[in-house]
Amino acid sequence: MRTLVLLCIFAVLAGTPAPVALAAEPECPAPIPAQAPHGSPPAELLLAHRFATGAGVKVAVIDTGVAPHPRLGQVADGGDLIGTGESGGAFHDCDGHGTIVAGVIAARPAPQHDDALLGIAPDAEIIAIRQSSSVLRSPARPEESAGTIATLADALHRAVDMDAHVINVSLASCVPAHLAGSLDARVLDEALLRAEHSGAVVIAAAGNIGTACPAGSISYPAHSPTVIAVSASETSHDLAQYSLPTSGTPYSAPGRVPVGLSPHGEGFATGMHHQTQQQPFMGTSFAAPVVSGVAALLTQRYPEDTPAQLRARLTASASPGTGHISSTTALTVIMGEAYHQQVSLTQPAEPDMRIQQRALTFLLITAIGLASLGILLAAWRKMM
Repeated sequence: MRTLVLLCIFAVLAGTPAPVALAAEPECPAPIPAQAPHGSPPAELLLAHRFATGAGVKVAVIDTGVAPHPRLGQVADGGDLIGTGESGGAFHDCDGHGTIVAGVIAARPAPQHDDALLGIAPDAEIIAIRQSSSVLRSPARPEESAGTIATLADALHRAVDMDAHVINVSLASCVPAHLAGSLDARVLDEALLRAEHSGAVVIAAAGNIGTACPAGSISYPAHSPTVIAVSASETSHDLAQYSLPTSGTPYSAPGRVPVGLSPHGEGFATGMHHQTQQQPFMGTSFAAPVVSGVAALLTQRYPEDTPAQLRARLTASASPGTGHISSTTALTVIMGEAYHQQVSLTQPAEPDMRIQQRALTFLLITAIGLASLGILLAAWRKMM
C-alpha cells in the first residue's frame, strides 16, 4: 500500500498558530452567548416546507462532533474517529463547529414558533461523525490537530454504512494545483465512489482563501466530480471574497450564520471565543450545510432520484453566475431527461514518488478556522 501523501492537519481556529499543549482534553473555545433571533423564519423557507421538511432523510455531518441541543431532533451516534479518549465522543463538540453545521441543516422551530431560527430540513435525522478538530489532539500524533484524509475516508464509509442519504463535509484540504496530480488520494476517491454508488449525495465546502489555501488551490474533497462544492455568498448575486472559486458547476449559499445553536448548552451563540479572538460563524463550511439541507428536502420529495439526478435538480435551479441555491426553486423546478447525466470518478494518476517522499503536509480547514483571520474579521466588521 502506498503511504497516503495527504497528512492533513486541521488549521487552528481563525488561522492562529496551532496550540502547543498536548493534553487530550485542552480547554475548549467558549460560545459567544446570544438570544434567539427575533421574528419569523424566512418566507421562502416556510414555503419550501409546504413541499418537504426532510422527514425520513438521514444527513451525515462529518465534522467536529454534534452536541445535544433541544432544538435538534434525532441525532444518531456515527462514531468518534479522533480517539482522544475524552468523554462524549461524537456528541462532544469542543470546537463549536459541527453543532452549528447541524443546526443549519436541521434546527427545529421554537416550541411556540416565536423566533426566526429554523433549519433547512428540520425533520431530517442527523448522523454525527466526529472526524476532525482544531483543538483536540490524536494520541497517535499528539503534536498535530486531529483529522486526516484517511479518517475522512473512514467517516464517509461510516456514513454509507449508516444509510445516509446526504453527507455534509464542512472542511477542505487545499493543495497547490501543480502538486495535485502527483498526490495519492485514492483512499478518499474510493470512499466517494462508494457513496455515489450507494445513493448518497456528498456536499462539501469549497474552501476559504488564505495562507493555507491560496487562490488557485485544489480543494479536497471538493475536487471530485461527484461532490457538490459549495462557495459562500454575500448576496444571491455576489460571492464572498474569501470563498475559493470552484472549477465545476458553481453552487453557493450564505456563508454567515448570525445566530446558531450553542455547542455547549441549550442556548444560542453568535460565534466562539478562542484564546483572545472572537470568531463569528462565517465561511464556506457554513454555506455547505444550506445546500445539504436543500438536498435533504429534495430526497424526501423525489426519493427515487439518484445522486446525479439530485445534482441536476440543484444545477437547474441555481442562479446564473454565482450558482445561488433557492430551496423553493429546487423543489419545484421542472426537469427533463437531458438533466439526468451520469458522472463517474476516475482512477487518479500514478503519483510522483519523489513528491511522496517529501511527506508534504497540508492544512485541513474548518469554516471557523479560516486561513486568514484578517479576511474573516474584516468581512465581519463590514456587516456589523
